[in-house]
Amino acid sequence: MIRTLDGKEEGFPSPLIQIRRQQSHLENWLENHKFPRIPCQSFVVISSPSTIIKAPKSLKSQILHSANIPYKLGVLEKKFKEQLLTKPTLKKLSKTLMEKHTEEDVDLFAKYNISKNDILTGVQCPGCGQFPAKRTQGFWRCSFCKHKAKDAHLRTLEEYKYLFGNKISNQQLRSFLHISSRTSATKFFSTLNYVHEGRTKDRVYFIP
Repeated sequence: MIRTLDGKEEGFPSPLIQIRRQQSHLENWLENHKFPRIPCQSFVVISSPSTIIKAPKSLKSQILHSANIPYKLGVLEKKFKEQLLTKPTLKKLSKTLMEKHTEEDVDLFAKYNISKNDILTGVQCPGCGQFPAKRTQGFWRCSFCKHKAKDAHLRTLEEYKYLFGNKISNQQLRSFLHISSRTSATKFFSTLNYVHEGRTKDRVYFIP
């Protein structure tokens, strides 16, 4: 796969090799968990509509723009008409996939070679994207575009969770959301209704 940017060509690993490996892993997983053999089809889907796809005719059927997904699914429905899995087996397969799924635990600071001091703190304005919006009278107000939002903090706390983990203290909340006082932060936690542990001074809350 080749990307041309500013007159420079750069090569990337073939996505076709990746999907064949993933297809093989899925087929082996199904077999190892005693599910019936079913047809597995793999495709490379390009999300950007401006991407130009150049490939041999034999491979073009496996590479498509995202807008072509509904058409491709229609073709597959016509190709595979026989029902191979009963509803109970489908339900069991779905449940097993969910049970065996594990989230990838990535240290983002190590991966991107950044420190915690590089992170912009505060609630980002959902209107213009500027930092930080200020909490006044139950709303987050942006000093740049004057946009106001009631729940803009929810996304910020979600981002905190992915960066630092799902535990957050009163002091950490104040620092990350730019809340001025401990009392204000305590009242803020009461509106979030997070599960917590510990007594008042060393209490930590769990971001769901």
